Amino acid sequence: MNERPLDFMLRLRDALTASWDKRTAYLEVEQRGNPPIAAGRFPVSEMLHMKFDWHGGEISRTTAIDVDYRNRQNVRRFLAHECGPHFKFDRELMAWMRNGNAKNTGEVADEWTRSRLGRD
Repeated sequence: MNERPLDFMLRLRDALTASWDKRTAYLEVEQRGNPPIAAGRFPVSEMLHMKFDWHGGEISRTTAIDVDYRNRQNVRRFLAHECGPHFKFDRELMAWMRNGNAKNTGEVADEWTRSRLGRD
């Protein structure tokens, strides 16, 4: 079996971090803050630093929406359970979720429900 050196993960993290640094990135591409958004993907370096596992973590009404929030099937499943089978993300809700104010998933469910009251 091919064993990795003990510092493999640290070296991997450093290499991935360098891949987003203007001095070392391909064609000097740099986007600080949230580089994967423009690329449409999430590099491993970003996922290694996430505070909550949006893909598989247990979501409750008190789960905080923070800067590491990711729109995953797990979140859709939770919100469909809270809001009903007609739940769908839309631009208005996503803009509200990312407006910079602290909120949790329960408040997101309540906002979606509130914003739909006058539509149907």
